[in-house]
Amino acid sequence: MAGLWVLAPGLSRAGEAAAADSGVVRAAVLPPIDQHLIGTLLLHQAGALVLADQAIPWLQDPRLRHLATLIRERQRQDQALLSRWYGHWFGREVPTWSPLALNVPGLVLDPQAVVSAVDHDRAYVRQVVPYLRFGQMLALQAQVHTASPQLLNLQQQLVLQRSTEIRQLEAWAEQRRETSLPEAGVQAVERSDQRP
Repeated sequence: MAGLWVLAPGLSRAGEAAAADSGVVRAAVLPPIDQHLIGTLLLHQAGALVLADQAIPWLQDPRLRHLATLIRERQRQDQALLSRWYGHWFGREVPTWSPLALNVPGLVLDPQAVVSAVDHDRAYVRQVVPYLRFGQMLALQAQVHTASPQLLNLQQQLVLQRSTEIRQLEAWAEQRRETSLPEAGVQAVERSDQRP
């Protein structure tokens, strides 16, 4: 019987996962919205993982590569936890989706564009920041609609986590812009001198 795991308040995600895996207490049946929310979150995370897996080997800046690797590992952990919950709560495997099927206007997920870009680092940041913002929005929606305290707790953590990741990526991009401004200025002057 599918049900909601009742866990003690304040358990970490790892503690929740261990309790869910050990078969603690099932208390109530979750509504279909939670199944849909988890499916949507998993689809989004799968897209982020595809982007990261293809982009990370091409990233040049070691700081960005490290940050992208940390983000990817957090996404994998979240995906594993949500997949376990899905199986426990709904009594079946998570459906298989193509992450590239997530069709949201204005949200581009094109890992090949990162690989083929002249500046892989900037191309990755241009794609991953909006994608993380969308994940943050999904997590906020999940908080409003979920009946599961565990899912609510996870989504609250994800909103904070995504905010931190976005800030770190934007700080990297800003630092990169500042270090490249003098070159851009010199090139602009040289180009203006070459005009007839």
